[in-house]
Amino acid sequence: VRCVQETALCIGYKEIQGDEDLHTKDEKNVYEVEKEGFICIGLLGIMDVLRPEVPQAIINAKIAGIKVRMVTGDNKITAKAIALNCGITTNSADRLIMDGAEFMERIGGVICKKHRTQICECPRSKEVAKSRGLAVREDTIANQEAFDEIIPKLDVLARSRPEDKYALVTGLIERNYIVASTGEGTNDAPALRKADVGICMGAKGTDMAKQASDIVLLDDNFSSIIKGVLWGRNIFDNIQKFLQFQLSINIVAVSLTFLGALILHMEVFYSSQLLWVNVIMDTFGSIALATEAPVPTLLHRNPYPRDMHLISPKMLKNIIGQGVFQVIILFGIILFGDKIFPEWETSDNVIFSRQVGVTSEGVKYGYMHSGIHSKYHEEGLYELYGPSRHFTMVFNSFIWLEIFNFFGARNLNDELNVLKGLRKAHFFNSIIITVIGVQLIIVQFGSSFFGCHHDGLTLEQYLICMGIGALALVFRAILMLIPEDKVFNLFKKKEADPQRSKNLIKKLKVAQAAQRLSGVNQQMVYGTTHSTE
Repeated sequence: VRCVQETALCIGYKEIQGDEDLHTKDEKNVYEVEKEGFICIGLLGIMDVLRPEVPQAIINAKIAGIKVRMVTGDNKITAKAIALNCGITTNSADRLIMDGAEFMERIGGVICKKHRTQICECPRSKEVAKSRGLAVREDTIANQEAFDEIIPKLDVLARSRPEDKYALVTGLIERNYIVASTGEGTNDAPALRKADVGICMGAKGTDMAKQASDIVLLDDNFSSIIKGVLWGRNIFDNIQKFLQFQLSINIVAVSLTFLGALILHMEVFYSSQLLWVNVIMDTFGSIALATEAPVPTLLHRNPYPRDMHLISPKMLKNIIGQGVFQVIILFGIILFGDKIFPEWETSDNVIFSRQVGVTSEGVKYGYMHSGIHSKYHEEGLYELYGPSRHFTMVFNSFIWLEIFNFFGARNLNDELNVLKGLRKAHFFNSIIITVIGVQLIIVQFGSSFFGCHHDGLTLEQYLICMGIGALALVFRAILMLIPEDKVFNLFKKKEADPQRSKNLIKKLKVAQAAQRLSGVNQQMVYGTTHSTE
């Protein structure tokens, strides 16, 4: 019965005369009257039916880099049968299934880190510790070497008590593992509270276990934990995508505003234009990038370490790279736009920096007039013609760079295909269409309120702005070729090698001792010579 994951129950009865000792217990807490004289009625096998989705959930957890250990009150044989059935362990010789008592005996239990005893005066509550002026108790494993030997092989902890689970959680956290613990009983509360993530079963869980937990599963299903992992990773990635987009656009806007004031003594962007940039950067950016649904491939990677920074080196490479690239492109347009951008006389509001010729339809064409303050405002051209087409091109190119930057920011792993998963990203697609539509209206009809030319831009000029914006994806592909780890390691302060430091100190001490000994020998020689004289 026990070999097929069933809990064996033996049912029997005993007739008593009334004068038996009903109070005496042995060292195992068993009454003397219960030790013999029973008549067996039968054997029963009770089996907890394994939910069909659990084995696949265990496989998904392994794919996601999550180690699942089973801590149960069942005996070793039953626990092993269940663990084999759901994929937690295998019949390999290097896998370990232990009793809770044996586990605690080998690791020495949990002790106070300060006093090295199981029972001490250190309070566990911060409030109590503060009122008494004592340090909060910090638990540790007594025999660290034994724990390190056991834990890589341990799959199942059978016949375990709540304190066994607490010891397991404590030891794993000490080794910088991120630990999630499940439970439902009142006695599970310490382990749930100690774990980084406490997960309580909602249907069977006690109120105390729920209060000690961080997450309560309403369906008591292990597969829901894997869904939680999937959504947690998705939220983390979405936040990183948003930051990658927001910080890069911030670098560009702030740098251009600063350089414009410092070098050109003018504002590159109008306040209304910056307001629109802020809406794209914050509102639309968060909706487009922070609302993407999770995909199963998120489980095909290991968990992030505990000390993982929110901004990874790869993100920092893209943020700084895109920021610097866009600043160079846009400032180049500001300085040399009047020499490279074509202009057509579509109305009386158009002026040229240099006229080239006339089309067959009789339309004059050439290069647009510079919108730099010293060449435009001080000559009185703003009063005659309104905002320049030159700086309308600068503003439009900036927005199109950020529109294409949207696509690049969706990817955190340097994948070349920026359109991956775009079909299902409904919010993202809606935001992109909205930004393009509003930008077109602002440029063509915004006029002086948005600092744009009264006639907007021609189709050719608009296509040029889109082409400039597409350079953001081209440069992103170039950034993919740069190994961020090697680049940022150049700026890291090298950590001292303890062994090398010890060797240097030892050599220094030997040299100092030799120097002192040399001085003594010289004095002795000098003294001998002097006495001889």
